[in-house]
Amino acid sequence: TPTANAGSDATIDCNTTSVSIGTSAVSGFTYAWTPTTGLSNSTAAQPTATPNTTTTYSLVITNLSTGCSSAADTVVVTVDNTTPTANAGSDATIDCNTTSATIGTSAVSGFAYAWTPTTGLSSSTVAQPVATPTSTTTYTLVITNSSTGCTASDTVVVTVDNATPTANAGSDATIDCNTTSVSIGTSAVSGFTYAWTPTTGLSNSTAAQPTATPNTTTTYSLVITNLSTGCSSAADTVVVTVDNTTPTANAGSDATIDCNTTS
Repeated sequence: TPTANAGSDATIDCNTTSVSIGTSAVSGFTYAWTPTTGLSNSTAAQPTATPNTTTTYSLVITNLSTGCSSAADTVVVTVDNTTPTANAGSDATIDCNTTSATIGTSAVSGFAYAWTPTTGLSSSTVAQPVATPTSTTTYTLVITNSSTGCTASDTVVVTVDNATPTANAGSDATIDCNTTSVSIGTSAVSGFTYAWTPTTGLSNSTAAQPTATPNTTTTYSLVITNLSTGCSSAADTVVVTVDNTTPTANAGSDATIDCNTTS
């Protein structure tokens, strides 16, 4: 009785579209494969298999001179051509309130992880590293299915915006008998909020350039905050001096010029 040899099990993945099954033909034998789906030739000794799904092929050979047929031998063609999906995580920002950002997502068993560039990463081969770049960086993640070698990539941007804003309370000013108020601060800049203390004597304590009418000499302090990052400046101060005392003139005593005096 002849012996059939369907060959070794094989895999079709993202790197291959077909596999060869069976072994070399032997003269005097016929070959019959079932099922025929996905085969280049169901009566060849070594056909090419391109199934869409995992398939077990069965081979029976027959000796033409005797008519004797072999027992069936099988081979499994596994189809695993799913391309993995990489997820580098959501874009993140490092600002004055944060020193690092976690990127990526939780690890999945059976996959390898590779990040580029490696600069500023706690590890370039873990699924979810901690990023501490010193400047805005776009990181690329490539994941590889360890069983098939299939790869996929995704990117994430870590923006570094940790500049602390600078407050400008303006120049010191004086209220005197000729003035009743002064303007302090400087022109507003879009994207910033303004906070003055104390609020006493101010037309608006949240304006960039309020009018100040204190009754006594006052030192005003200004802090500005960047709305996009939440970063606040160090305080800057301005002194408004109140000196509105009216001076007193003294022309001296009355006097007389007569024949005895000339002036």
